[in-house]
Amino acid sequence: MIQLLVGGITDRDQRKKASSAALSHAAEDPTLTAYLLSAGADVNSGWPLRLACRHGCEEVVRLLLAAGADPNGSDSDDGGQQGPPLSEVPGNLYLIRLLVEAGADVNGFRVMWQAAQLGSVPVLMLLVDAGANVNVEQTSGYALNGTTTGRPSEPLIEASGRGHVGAVRFLLAAGIDLDYVLEDGKTKGEQALEAACYSRREAVALLLMDAGVIKSPKTQVSPGMREGQPWLFTKAMGYAVTHGALAVMTRFLESGSVNPNGLTRDNLSGFTIDSRCFLVEAAERGHAEAVALLLDHGAQVEGVGGTIPLHSAASHGHVGVILALLDRGADVMARSSDEGKTALHFAASANLAYNLHFEDATTHRGDAIQLLLARGAEVDARSNDGLTPLQVAAREGVLGATQVLLEAGADFNVRDEEGWTPAHRAAWNKHREVVVALMMVGVSLDLETNDGLTVTDLLGAKDEDGSSADNSDSGSSSGDDW
Repeated sequence: MIQLLVGGITDRDQRKKASSAALSHAAEDPTLTAYLLSAGADVNSGWPLRLACRHGCEEVVRLLLAAGADPNGSDSDDGGQQGPPLSEVPGNLYLIRLLVEAGADVNGFRVMWQAAQLGSVPVLMLLVDAGANVNVEQTSGYALNGTTTGRPSEPLIEASGRGHVGAVRFLLAAGIDLDYVLEDGKTKGEQALEAACYSRREAVALLLMDAGVIKSPKTQVSPGMREGQPWLFTKAMGYAVTHGALAVMTRFLESGSVNPNGLTRDNLSGFTIDSRCFLVEAAERGHAEAVALLLDHGAQVEGVGGTIPLHSAASHGHVGVILALLDRGADVMARSSDEGKTALHFAASANLAYNLHFEDATTHRGDAIQLLLARGAEVDARSNDGLTPLQVAAREGVLGATQVLLEAGADFNVRDEEGWTPAHRAAWNKHREVVVALMMVGVSLDLETNDGLTVTDLLGAKDEDGSSADNSDSGSSSGDDW
């Protein structure tokens, strides 16, 4: 069809214009490409070579190069942001050789980055053998036409984040400068290590550490930072803690390049960074071995920054972590700074149901509560707002926790400041199974609050719009989690 349309144009200039416009649409058709070139198509108009490279059509690439296509050209309409043809063929050794032999710039924008993204060592070797410099700024994509592109186009970081061990090893051997400082003030090596830890690429992280990334940090510290404070690798360490990457954590801790407590207000002065207490993160994720490792290297068992590790573990039902923390001296009655809750309050709350499958939740919660009680937790401890763990469990509709606490002797007639018992809170939120469990141990439905409301009244209460007052003060989306 294109041949008929172009062939029907008698005006020479118009035929050339039409042929040039159609050339980019022939990237996978050698016959049509040859015809359009013979009709006078401008081989450097639009992006025919780049598209042919992208589609891997070797014959079309040969035809275009033979007709004078610029191997470094890019479409003028896109500002060159798509990169040259060589960046479109990261895995095709034959096409790369064709382009290099035609004069393609191996140090062009995104060329090395694309090869690193693919993790192709043969392609990286070919480019370096052809003169690619792994350390020049444009090779790494730091700048293009005056526009800084920064980290996203850095090959070592890309290969590290994708876990390409071979590519990372090759770049290191090729002499990539780990100490080159990027826009955000961190070095290339530091950013690569952070990317590897974030993506759970433990083998790459260890390889970078072996290459010396953590031996002598080059990043400039803020003037407000305390002298000698290890902070550069806190984010990378945080990722390792999140994934429970013990080998990487061990290397960080033994090198002294991180504070075992993490980067928090307690060990910072005049510097702000998004980070958490490592022990809290490990406890929340249920990494008992990571918790032990941090404690072995000096982490404070009560945590830093406000959140208590034992509370995080209890909230998620991580029995192994709870045991590890208690065995290392954690205070089973430690209270949260904001609400005065104990670990037992957190274990009794509805939070656990959102972090475990239904079939696992009851077992984990019951075991956590029983362990805390066995280690000295007060079953009727009150928070700042006067609530006991049983009141929390009843209010939030946590049947399993309610039953375990009742078996442990929790006071089922305990009242808050408004005279509400656990049964009143459960009734108000329509947690009928919890109300039944409380009735079975002797709770009366005729108990009255300070305002004279009975459990029966609250079970039948309606909102102003006439609907049931379901979960109005619980923060829980369902009373049937158990």
